[in-house]
Amino acid sequence: MYNSKLALETIKTSLDWKGFLDILLIAVVLFFAYHALNRLKTWKILFGISVAVVVLLIANILELTGVRWIYSNLSNVALIGLVVVFQPEIRKMFERMVSLKSSRRMRMKMEPSSVISEATFAMAKIKQGALLVLPGKDPLGQCLSGGFSLNGDLSFPLLMSIFDHNSPGHDGAVTIENGKITHFAVRLPLSESDRISEIFGTRHHAAMGLSELCDALVIAVSEEKGTVRIFQNGKTELVEAQEEFQVRVRSHLHSVASLRVNMANRRTRWMGPVLEASFGLALAFLCWFCIIVSQGEIIQKGITVPVAYTGVPSDMTLVEDKLSEVTLLLGGPKSDIDAIEPNGMSIKVDLSHATKGKQVYEITRENVQLPKGIRLMGAEPAQLSLKLEPLVVKEAKIKPQLVGKLSDGLKLLSAEVHPETLKLMCPASFGGRSDLSITTAPIELASINKDMSVNSQIAPPPKCRPVKDDWPSVEVALKLAAKHPQS
Repeated sequence: MYNSKLALETIKTSLDWKGFLDILLIAVVLFFAYHALNRLKTWKILFGISVAVVVLLIANILELTGVRWIYSNLSNVALIGLVVVFQPEIRKMFERMVSLKSSRRMRMKMEPSSVISEATFAMAKIKQGALLVLPGKDPLGQCLSGGFSLNGDLSFPLLMSIFDHNSPGHDGAVTIENGKITHFAVRLPLSESDRISEIFGTRHHAAMGLSELCDALVIAVSEEKGTVRIFQNGKTELVEAQEEFQVRVRSHLHSVASLRVNMANRRTRWMGPVLEASFGLALAFLCWFCIIVSQGEIIQKGITVPVAYTGVPSDMTLVEDKLSEVTLLLGGPKSDIDAIEPNGMSIKVDLSHATKGKQVYEITRENVQLPKGIRLMGAEPAQLSLKLEPLVVKEAKIKPQLVGKLSDGLKLLSAEVHPETLKLMCPASFGGRSDLSITTAPIELASINKDMSVNSQIAPPPKCRPVKDDWPSVEVALKLAAKHPQS
């Protein structure tokens, strides 16, 4: 059954360096996924995924077998579906992870914003359509297609000529970076969202599409209305004043190029990422916790294992019946418990420090070698009660142990054992007051048809030991005679 306390204890044991590394990597993935989703505003899909994860967690805690079966059988299909749905976001996330493009100092003067402002509003005045892209910190390689490399100095006449109606590349976009027009006649991806009205043309939908994929500032001039719109981070804004427009362009270029920030601005700048990183770590731990609990399926199970008694002092022995098996109640992940081999486990009771009389031993984890992540919840019985007595040397008479019958026509006259007695170490209470006797190993009479001597081992009596290291062998002399026929 599910045990919440056991689940928490299992989580504690799982928080080793691998667990912390696991949480850190999950946090990194969540951080990039958050920024990708924040840029594209696909929160409804994320909310649906979060609800599904919460339902799965509740199903595991309450042991809802049907819901867990559905999730386990549909998880692979759902994963493929998520990859298909979030393909653009996943691509963007990996681009950022391998790129990690930092801001560079670019020798940009204030003239570029002035040139762009003059040319843009000049084209708007004569209703000459235009599309300008000012890259941000995100790479544009995967977002753009077509076009021609130019790498020409930014100037008013060049911009006006590129977007002239008679120019072959006037329907495309230009990219402006480091004070140069790097490409012209570039095709931008069309927006697939509903953030921009259908009344706008292809140029405006392309501007919105690029702003949804990166942090570039995109400028669109309408050839029908002669208006100027700015697109950035999936949002659009109509700009009517040239001065305001120039300030926006200058601010964007400055944020990309400048590295000179004072300490106060730096603290403000890093406040957001620090909070995002903290929230990402917390969310990553929650995800890791859910995965450990759901995949581990914390349960309890009873397993019967043998008991091994070791270290019995050489001058003492156990005189009462000792338990040979104990049932252990183990708790932990189902997969780990199912992998336990009872034959490979045992409870080891060390009697090296035992004294004369009764001894009580608690069964604890120290007596059982358990795999990592498995906890000993209890045992039946929980204690072992043992009694030890000192050994004393006694002399016992040896009796032959004869089994079976002689062949027809033969009878046994005598069976003499040499030596007749043997010294052994036994508890003082062994044998009581009567004479102590022991037997040989069984001797089969059916195979004997004449007088002979047979070497036989001693049948070790319980709780006794030989005086020397091993039990000696004895000789049993058998004498036979023929039976006289009855008259």
